[in-house]
Amino acid sequence: MSAPRVAAPSAEEVPLVTENEVERAAFCLRGKKTAPGPDGVPAKLMAIATSQMGERFRDLFSTCLTSERFPKPWKEGQLCLLRKEGRPVDSPSAYRPIVLLDEVGKMFERVLAARINRHLSTIGPDIADAQFGFRAERSTVDALSRLKDLVKEAMDAGDGLLGVSFDIANAFNSIPHSTILEALRFHGVPSYLRGLLADYLRDRTVLLVDKTGQLRRYGVESGLTVALQKTEAVFFHGPRQHQPPDAYIHVEGVRIGVQPQMKYLGIVLDSKWHFSAHFSGLSTRLMKTAGALSWLLPNIGRPGDQCRRLYAGILKSMALYGAPIWAVSLCRRRNAAAIRRPQRVIAQRVARAYRTVSFAAACVLAGTPPWELEAWVLARVYDWKAAQRALDRHPDPIEREEVREEAREITTGHWAEDLASATFGRRTLDAIGPVLNGWLDRRHGCLSMRLVQHRIS
Repeated sequence: MSAPRVAAPSAEEVPLVTENEVERAAFCLRGKKTAPGPDGVPAKLMAIATSQMGERFRDLFSTCLTSERFPKPWKEGQLCLLRKEGRPVDSPSAYRPIVLLDEVGKMFERVLAARINRHLSTIGPDIADAQFGFRAERSTVDALSRLKDLVKEAMDAGDGLLGVSFDIANAFNSIPHSTILEALRFHGVPSYLRGLLADYLRDRTVLLVDKTGQLRRYGVESGLTVALQKTEAVFFHGPRQHQPPDAYIHVEGVRIGVQPQMKYLGIVLDSKWHFSAHFSGLSTRLMKTAGALSWLLPNIGRPGDQCRRLYAGILKSMALYGAPIWAVSLCRRRNAAAIRRPQRVIAQRVARAYRTVSFAAACVLAGTPPWELEAWVLARVYDWKAAQRALDRHPDPIEREEVREEAREITTGHWAEDLASATFGRRTLDAIGPVLNGWLDRRHGCLSMRLVQHRIS
């Protein structure tokens, strides 16, 4: 397939940077708390400065576009090494390298990225539909959902499906620059952007302070390498099929065994999509985190209710990652129990209750519905969004919030039914159950240890 040809625009034809483009780029910096680049200017300060220096930024960015030059100081990054816990100090794998860039350069990068994405989506040819990373309204859940659909199609046809997960070492920093430029040409990106991005990729350097205290500059090399030690393979199959014995594949001359499970985008997938291994590992991590948070949330004294709910939200976010994919598997009791244990621990800390308080009573006092019901809400909303996207509809925020609220109301109804049939914690459930909605929506009052113990005793 030949790449479309695009006529090279003259300097007068280059669209200058608009006020709206600068404001959008600056808006993305307002909530960032990342460390500043070599110039020492933090992201929040750059966002604030835009209100007074927006015109200067527009002129500077427009000059870069027309001259097809990316300023050299913005190509230099400060290398920092973050220590990974549990690894030998003298091992290179014990450190995670990050490169800090100047925020003004990153703001210009957002302007460029927005123009490229707009060109791909409106003129094209667009990037592959199977590309989920760095795309608007796409997420890891979409990628997992696509894989799940492929597996279902194979199983419905009576076949199995071999899934292989490749890990590219330092992929984002080492992809060959010639490949990037060729892709830009193939997709018909305007020549002024191609010229600027060619200069953007040229002569990039990393600043590193060595052990003698001297500042050194190093060039950035490119070239993709498969991390074979992280490559995994699994054979997905139906209930009446089995994995071939001693199955394996060869990758660059290395034998990779086909395992009963693999980790993909943070979710442990097993051959039958039961998610037993995922919930087993998830429960361990959640219990460890809940135990650590328990030391910060004593029954008596500070922190207050809002802080306690914030900590509970952290644990909830960890537990419900990927919920639209695995929510249906919570019908298996072992999976549901795996997330109930840590939720009970954190709910007891939010409610300032003793460890003997039941799961149902602790959740009611803390005002947190069971996570399996919350997972159902996320799955329902995700399915609705996917259906709207398939119809090429883009619902407004009000309609999306109405769907979420409807799902929450249904969830609260199911929760009330579960509480009515619960065995333990009857005194608390009988008191709060009839006014459950009012209890969850209240904006006043807080729990104390004495009040909670009086209520449940």
